[in-house]
Amino acid sequence: MTSSAAAGLFGPATLSAPGQLLLLPMIAAAADGPKCNLHSHSELARKVICDPAIRASVRQLFGGGYQLWRTNFFERQAGIAHPGVGWHHDKHFQDGDLPVDFAEAGDHISIVIALNKIDHSNGSFQYIPGSFGATISGCGRDSRPYHQRPAADHFLQLSEAVAAQAVLLPIPAGHFCLFHSALLHGSIASDGAAARTSMVGRLVRNHCAIPAASATAADVIPFC
Repeated sequence: MTSSAAAGLFGPATLSAPGQLLLLPMIAAAADGPKCNLHSHSELARKVICDPAIRASVRQLFGGGYQLWRTNFFERQAGIAHPGVGWHHDKHFQDGDLPVDFAEAGDHISIVIALNKIDHSNGSFQYIPGSFGATISGCGRDSRPYHQRPAADHFLQLSEAVAAQAVLLPIPAGHFCLFHSALLHGSIASDGAAARTSMVGRLVRNHCAIPAASATAADVIPFC
């Protein structure tokens, strides 16, 4: 796995069992309502997000002691343009209702898995290297936990200088990336030339309390 501690993102790396990804869209399509936390009621979704290669990489890079508290499943259909996903971070909380500590790195880790390739044809993943730290010139981040602030504040306005640092990261099908949850990231717009399917997950250290508004007991499972 290609890694950069300074950038805050590690990967892409190959899954141990990429073949099982082929069935996941059918599982997601059968689910009623939002595709949030499929892992809590789908064995296949749990196997995908808990792939041995992902677990081994988390242990190697960050050590053990993590639990999984959130997954999401995203699709873009071929032939349908998509505006992209704005700049945001995944660090929804620090420890219970305490303010988010952007200087801390390691307690919160995010996972993105490409079920099919993610590139310029369907909305490439993009991120700002090193943006998980305490201070980012030209970008204000609210330290209140996600459940204590307006949902509209989730997406951030970056200065031109910060946005110019963006790196586009193609992710091949059957590959994953790990990154610090506070890392600023998003995806570019696409014209619908190709479909795009991904699964994401969020990990937190066992010693951090998960707010009730963020996950139910059934959503939280040991990870590594």
